[in-house]
Amino acid sequence: MVGLWVSDALLDTVKIDGIGALFAGSAILALTYLLIRPFFIAFSVCLILITLGFTIIIIDATMLLLTSKLSVSIGLSFQVNGFWTAMCTAIIIALIHLIISNLVNRKDQIDYVGRRERRI
Repeated sequence: MVGLWVSDALLDTVKIDGIGALFAGSAILALTYLLIRPFFIAFSVCLILITLGFTIIIIDATMLLLTSKLSVSIGLSFQVNGFWTAMCTAIIIALIHLIISNLVNRKDQIDYVGRRERRI
């Protein structure tokens, strides 16, 4: 959700009007990631290996475009206009996810190191 919010703030062609559209768009994106993305990844495993994972960003951009189409069809103001905008949004979401997961995991790593030192 934070990645979508940052993408809306940074990119002019991502249009999310209001917090309700942000929550609903995030929920639809989560459902497409949960239900559809595994099939895309399963069918493109060889291509993912050949491109060293770059294809996953293309799959994520496709999921964003699908989410945008579904959101517009049910009347939400959540739009991602164009494939390159979806690619940039997918990269922004991946970077924000990387930053947040490192911040959350860093606390656990520090605790692990502290417990390890106590045993010695």
